Amino acid sequence: MPVCVFGLLVALILPAVRQARETARRTQARNNFKQWGLAVQNYADVYRVLPLGASVDADGVAHHGWPTRLIPFLAATPLYNMIDMNRPWDSPVNEPFMRESLWCEHSPFITAPLVSPEGYPLIHHAANPNVMHRNHCVTFDDMTAGTSETFLIGEAGGDFLPWGYPFNWRRLGDAINNSPAGYGLPGRAVTYVVMADGSVESLSPEIDPRLLKILSSAPPVATAEQADLPPRPEKFRSTGATWERPGVGSYRADVRIHPETQEILISIHADKGSNPDDPPTPGNIQSVVVTQYPKCTSLSVPIPLNRSLATVLSRLPDLAHLESQRVDDVEDVSSILKTWTKLTSLRFHGISDANFERLQRELPAVRILRDRS
Repeated sequence: MPVCVFGLLVALILPAVRQARETARRTQARNNFKQWGLAVQNYADVYRVLPLGASVDADGVAHHGWPTRLIPFLAATPLYNMIDMNRPWDSPVNEPFMRESLWCEHSPFITAPLVSPEGYPLIHHAANPNVMHRNHCVTFDDMTAGTSETFLIGEAGGDFLPWGYPFNWRRLGDAINNSPAGYGLPGRAVTYVVMADGSVESLSPEIDPRLLKILSSAPPVATAEQADLPPRPEKFRSTGATWERPGVGSYRADVRIHPETQEILISIHADKGSNPDDPPTPGNIQSVVVTQYPKCTSLSVPIPLNRSLATVLSRLPDLAHLESQRVDDVEDVSSILKTWTKLTSLRFHGISDANFERLQRELPAVRILRDRS
């Protein structure tokens, strides 16, 4: 085939291929928003209200936001059952679960990693603050402009947040695709929003600002207090937490003390100077964790949970969450775990089906999680 003919064919085919890919990406993005819209509608069918945007207690401590409340309606009920809704999202008991990926399709137009530097999966969706905000629920009946004229959730323009972070809403503003704090990714021809009736609408950067104002002010309109956003935290591990890093054998412990609750979370892991063939022993853990941090409430260890380790950790009366590689000697270990009065959850990275099921039978009041990989 002459080179000129081949070049002509490529010139004719490439635009069609690009168009097909663009169409496929748009279809995927629209379907993503349909799933969110359906989740909100199903939530409202069960509870007769839309989910809270954020629950904040009397002391001003934020607990959970709308994405967490929608988890059971996104085919992720087991994860939801692990979360303590009466504790802050980033409390030591909840933090391990907030590092799980939320079941939802990511936008095919986003190429950057959707994980924060602290390891929290990010979400590129944001809620309409008029319908999901602080400590107040609205109903579909409150939408007097009609459900087809009221948007629920839109594509965030940037500044993505962990899905567990409670304050995930933003004003629509007077323009699309012009700010990471608003809606619409830079350079996109359309920005998607899901409406309260479940339909997905596309907004163009050229949309008339007057139409955006109508869309952003459709009743109900939240009060300033309800829609108020706290300063965006620089990190999401509990802003203001106290950090310490003692050695545990050749490994290192990251110790975080929650600023409000004083709960202590400890994660033991290898660093550059560690010998992976010489992991910490139960004796190492006793000399550092048990001796120096007897009020530890959450602990992650890089070794199996066996009778020896369980005996050592029994000296931590406030331990509520334990993360380990796997469990050995289930019968012996479970008999010790039954004496831990504060234990609420266990997580394992390599537990067998038989041991997982046995632990569930032996410890029915404890939430047990295992990695899905």
